[in-house]
Order: sequence, then C-alpha cells, then structure tokens
Amino acid sequence: MLIYPDAWYPCSNTCSLVLSLPRYSSRAILKERLLSAITHCEEFGLA
Repeated sequence: MLIYPDAWYPCSNTCSLVLSLPRYSSRAILKERLLSAITHCEEFGLA
C-alpha cells in the first residue's frame, strides 16, 4: 500500500481537542489543506 499524505486532509476530534495533521511535504500544502478543511467543514447544529 502506497501512503501519500499530501492527498489527505486534517482530521479533528473536538471532544478531546485533538487536531491530527498528516506529514505534508511542504508548508504550502499544509496551509492549502488546512484552510480548505476549515472553509468546507461540516458541523453539527444544536437546534
């Protein structure tokens, strides 16, 4: 199995306040993936 972390997005666990980041090959890719995840996140509503 080939692992290519640049294709993955960050993952968070808000219950335990953990942000898991893959080992990206550059800071530019980290910035792009993190900002994309923040912009397009799905959240739970308390209605």
